[in-house]
Amino acid sequence: MDIMTPQGFAHALYQVLSLKPGSSLFLAPVCSTWVWVARGSTLRSEAMPLGWERYSSVLTANQMVARCCILMILAAARGIWVVCEQPKGSLMQFHPCFEAVMDLVPLWRKFIRMGDFGASSGKGTWLYSSRQEIEQLMEFQPQGIPQHERKSLVDFYVDSKGKQRVKGNAQLKLSQAYARAFGKALAKLRTKHLQRSKRMARALLKRAAGSVRKGAFKNTSHQMSFWVKHANLETVLEYLTS
Repeated sequence: MDIMTPQGFAHALYQVLSLKPGSSLFLAPVCSTWVWVARGSTLRSEAMPLGWERYSSVLTANQMVARCCILMILAAARGIWVVCEQPKGSLMQFHPCFEAVMDLVPLWRKFIRMGDFGASSGKGTWLYSSRQEIEQLMEFQPQGIPQHERKSLVDFYVDSKGKQRVKGNAQLKLSQAYARAFGKALAKLRTKHLQRSKRMARALLKRAAGSVRKGAFKNTSHQMSFWVKHANLETVLEYLTS
């Protein structure tokens, strides 16, 4: 299931291509190197979103996002509703491959707080969606959820040189798990629009079968090298052709 292995990514490709038109795909690339609390070591910024790739965790995160972007494009091309999650403030959207997705697929970004769905922390969250219906998610916010004491996800401290520092604590790791009510809300939203999603997917595939977008195959070798480089696809291609 690890998409960073050749077998795992091939499996993910197979599963996405097996989805029925009108269904949905939810992705959540590991966010630990994309959030602000890690920028002192990752050296990520809007101007340099790929950060310092000498760190294996940074390089792996960059490649993971690129592979998720390939899955997003494949899904969107088949009329599948794609939602990709990141914490608020994540620099993932500046990754060159994510920018390439936005050039191809209209995306809406919805802000929510996981605390509104029963999580123990507020945790502001961005949901990137290929369908505008994501704006209706809060219609399915659960009622009567007990209000927990909001837990901080970071600790502030002063180092040995007297400099103020910040680091993630144990709650930050625990916050990666989704509250059950969040999953239920997404499921209800999808069900509400399921028939419309199917109609839109069928119409998309019918249009695609009748025409090829002008210029779609220009500079194919350049486009291929872009994705091979960012997603580290050499081993995947070797695996698929072995």
